[in-house]
Amino acid sequence: MSYYIYTLEAILHQYNFSLNTCKPETLLKVGSNYPEMAAQEKIIDGFVELLKRDQLDENVPTDSLEKCVGYFNNLFPVLFGTECKLNQTQLLSDYVKGLLSVVDGFNLEATAIRCLIETANVGDIGLLAQHVMTTAEQLHPQLKSIKRKLPPDVNASNLGFNREIFENMYQCYQQSGKIVKTLHDIVKGTVQSLTTDGDVEKGISQDKIKDIAINSSDKIYEQDDLGPVQSIKNSLTLIVSQISDVAKYLQDNEYEISMANKKEEKPVPPINVRADTVKKELEQTKTLTSKLENKESDIKELRKVLKEKQEQLSEMTIRKELAEKKLGNVNKDYELTIEKLQRKLEEAHNNYKKKEKEFEETLDHLQTDIDSLENEKGEMKEKLKLLSKKAQIEVSLPKSISGSQLSSLQSIGPTLPAVVKDSPLLMQEIDNLKRLFHQERNERIKLQNQKVKEQLDTLTPLPSFKNDRDEVLENLFKEGATLKKEILSALTKSSFPPMYKVKPGNGAEAWRRHFLEERDRILSLKLKAVQFQAKVAAETIKRKRGGKIEADFTIFPTKEMAKALTETKSVKVGYLKIPKSCLPTNEKPRIVNLELDFENLQKILKTLLQ
Repeated sequence: MSYYIYTLEAILHQYNFSLNTCKPETLLKVGSNYPEMAAQEKIIDGFVELLKRDQLDENVPTDSLEKCVGYFNNLFPVLFGTECKLNQTQLLSDYVKGLLSVVDGFNLEATAIRCLIETANVGDIGLLAQHVMTTAEQLHPQLKSIKRKLPPDVNASNLGFNREIFENMYQCYQQSGKIVKTLHDIVKGTVQSLTTDGDVEKGISQDKIKDIAINSSDKIYEQDDLGPVQSIKNSLTLIVSQISDVAKYLQDNEYEISMANKKEEKPVPPINVRADTVKKELEQTKTLTSKLENKESDIKELRKVLKEKQEQLSEMTIRKELAEKKLGNVNKDYELTIEKLQRKLEEAHNNYKKKEKEFEETLDHLQTDIDSLENEKGEMKEKLKLLSKKAQIEVSLPKSISGSQLSSLQSIGPTLPAVVKDSPLLMQEIDNLKRLFHQERNERIKLQNQKVKEQLDTLTPLPSFKNDRDEVLENLFKEGATLKKEILSALTKSSFPPMYKVKPGNGAEAWRRHFLEERDRILSLKLKAVQFQAKVAAETIKRKRGGKIEADFTIFPTKEMAKALTETKSVKVGYLKIPKSCLPTNEKPRIVNLELDFENLQKILKTLLQ
């Protein structure tokens, strides 16, 4: 019992020292194991309660206490590692106290064995007990010497020992515990055997106690068992040698140990470092809290601004709807105007065709007149030739021609001189008619062309279409084809994880990772498709007539104002009559149209008012 208590005290002292010298991260690591340590603490509290009630004796089982000691011993290197410093003074002092208790224990057990053996036949076990007692007497002064040479201040942690010495001391401690357990088990088995046989006064025989010792040694030493005598002697030899080495080292290096302890600086406990860190974190938390409060106030202000913006947006939406309605009405008026202009254009075109047809008919009629006049001209020429021939005949004929024949020739003659005299005038008249006809025709064509040109100038110009390449549409077509190809390849091509690279037992993880990658790939394709649809929709809205409205929403002119802004023709604003008496003598009354701008109109009004 005392062996376990001293062992527990030694390891807990090292826990205390390590927790005061370790890093804050290690402290947090130890804190994470506190629930398990609390369960072990309840075991110790149970033994304390038994001690308070005076129920703690040799019959109380120590298995739970042994497990508790083993738990703390095994957990220490896991939590603190090999780089953690040891309080060598405290650890050596605890080991010395524990070994003194253990030496007293196995000295007592050896004395009990000597008393229980037959006095006539000592045997191997009796000699072993005598050897244990002798070794105990040898160890007592050495342990007390070590205890005296240790520094009185347990906070002086550095004695100059390396970690190997303390590992050997821990083995001594374990070996001494095995000796006590083995001897205690031998005493216990011997007492039970004597009680069963009833030979209490005579003592136990050598053979029986040897069998009991063999069983006890095998149970305690397990695979290291070399028999009770040899095992216990080896343990005692190890203890004696290690204790002698430690005592010799302390005696030889007493001055160096005292000087090293004076120069040693105390580290800052990690709990203080952690406390400072927590204080800083709390201060940061306060600052963050104040920042959050400021952010909340900013968020409230932003919400107010957002609410105002939403109201403005609703107003803008209403204005937009009104503008769209007005735009729709304007479009309707524009379409009606276009229809009217198209009708006027068709009527003008029809009138032009009618005029052209009338002109062609007139031209044909004049052409027929010209042809008839040409025919008459030819007939006149033939008659003129006949008359000239007749005149020659009259000269050449003899005078003997009868008067009847002369009278017959003269009867034809009176009409010929008029025809011959009128032929140049007729030719001139025909030329004049041709000239007037061509002049009239050109003038009429010129007037018609001028009128049609004026009508065309009043029309709104038709939109011009360019055959330039539309790079935006081409890029959209290319992007759509690429996206379609990627989607089809993703749907048609199935992929599997490379199972030959997967380690045994990681197949499910490989499939899960593969499914996650496939899902991410499909999600990325969906996102690309949605983005492409948004691009196409935006471009469609831009190109569609009425899809977007470019307007200044701050000014909404009336219909009259809008009509005045788009007015291209002059408007009649009034008329002014001037008395006839104010006119010059040769000036006749007439209407004079004046096209004035705003400034000239103001000047005229000011002049009239004066």
